[in-house]
Order: sequence, then C-alpha cells, then structure tokens
Amino acid sequence: MPLPRARGYDAIETRVTPSYERFVGKGEFTFRARTGAVRLDGMVQFRRDTVAVGGGDVVGGGLEVLLVGADGRIRTDYMFPGA
Repeated sequence: MPLPRARGYDAIETRVTPSYERFVGKGEFTFRARTGAVRLDGMVQFRRDTVAVGGGDVVGGGLEVLLVGADGRIRTDYMFPGA
C-alpha cells in the first residue's frame, strides 16, 4: 500500500505523528541506522532497524532513499518497510 504524500511542515507532521506515537512515543521502540549508508549526487540511501528499547531486539526495519536538493533539504523520502 503506498504511503500518502506529505508536502510542507504541517503535512509532514500530520503524516509522521501517528507513526511516532505508535513506535516511539510509548517508549517501547527506537530507530537506529545500520552501517553502509550511501550518498551519491543528490541521493542518500540507508537502512534502519526498529529496536525494542527494553532488550535491544530488532523487531523490524527498512530501507530509506532520500532525494536531496542543491540546498541540502530533503525533496523526496521513499520508505521501503521490511526491505
């Protein structure tokens, strides 16, 4: 299922708040980047893990691909959960 698009600060906050509340806000999980991030001419690719706070067990993760503008700001964020 494709994730909804979000443009601008208010739309991004609306988009990420439910995920934050579900995964981080309750203090049960945190996210950590894996090693091996790649940056190539306006593109950043990295993998991340979702980690249980209590024991450090990895319970999920995914691949992130960011397209970055000349000003250094993220233009597009592609998320591939479970990848």
